This record gives sequence, C-alpha cells and structure tokens, in this order.
Amino acid sequence: GTLTGTQSAGHGEGKPIEDGSVSGNNIVWSASITKPMPMTLKFSGTVDGDKLEGSVKLGMFGSASFTGVRA
Repeated sequence: GTLTGTQSAGHGEGKPIEDGSVSGNNIVWSASITKPMPMTLKFSGTVDGDKLEGSVKLGMFGSASFTGVRA
C-alpha cells in the first residue's frame, strides 16, 4: 500500500512523507530536509502495534537507527 502523511522529530517542523509504501509490517519512505543542510533522508522500518523502529540513511553521513510511536 501507499504511505502518506507528515513526520516530525522533537520540536522540529513537520515534513511531508515522500515515496512512502507499506508491505505487511515493513514500511519505507523519504523526507526532504533543509536544516542543518539540504538532503533527502531515506527511512526503512518495521511496525509492531503502535511502535515503529528501523534505520534512516543520512546521505553522505551514513545511517542511524530511529524509533517512533503512533500519536
């Protein structure tokens, strides 16, 4: 299926989800940011109930893990 919506982290400005898709419990999407520098973040993760965890590619800065909860 298709994933749409807005994501935010901390007190930052929400950004639209781009190229989002869902397959079973697996989820992927991208988000463009401008601060601290322009880049496109590429997320992939797994949904378990109201929780989400996975990794995000940070352009030339490698990758990091992330977690989230349904609001």
